Amino acid sequence: FEKSVMVVVATGGGTGESVPMLLRIPAIGDPLGRDRMLGFGDIALPGLLISFLHRFDLLSHRPWRRGYFAPAVVGYAVALFVTLVALYLMEMGQPALLYLVPGTLGTTLLLGWKRGDLKALWEGKPCVGGGTTTSIWPACSHCPSGHALQLINSPADGFCDHCRRPVRTGEMVMDCR
Repeated sequence: FEKSVMVVVATGGGTGESVPMLLRIPAIGDPLGRDRMLGFGDIALPGLLISFLHRFDLLSHRPWRRGYFAPAVVGYAVALFVTLVALYLMEMGQPALLYLVPGTLGTTLLLGWKRGDLKALWEGKPCVGGGTTTSIWPACSHCPSGHALQLINSPADGFCDHCRRPVRTGEMVMDCR
C-alpha cells in the first residue's frame, strides 16, 4: 500500500474536509512541518475504561497501589509510546487502538485474574477490601468490615444488607458470621 487507509479517511481523502474527531499534534524536529494525528476514539475509548477503573477503586476503598486505575494509566502511556515507535519505524499511520487496548484492557484483565476480581469488574460491583481470593471468578470474599464471607442458607426472611433485595428463608447468601 502506498498510503495508510486510516490516514486517508481521517484527513478527508483529498476532499479538503477532515474529520472533526482528530487531534493534530505538531511533530517536533520534522523539517517538513508535518504533524501527528490521534483520533479522539484513541483517547475516549481507553478513557472510558480508565474512568470506570478509577470509580471501581474509589468505591472499593483501594489505595492507588492496590487498585486498577494507576496500572491502566501506566499501560496506556506505555502503549502510546509503543504506538509512536511503530509510527516511526513504519513511517505510516498506525491504528493506535491496536496498541492501546492491550495496554489498558490487557493490564486490567491480568490484574483482575491475579487478584480474583474478574467477576466484580465485569459486573461493575466493587468489593470493599478487594476480592483477594484464589478463585478466578468470585465477586467478593470479604464484608465491608473485612470479615471473610461464607456461603450459608438464610435462616429467616429478610433483606440484603447491601442492596436491600428481599431474601427468603433457605436462600443461599454470603454472610460473615
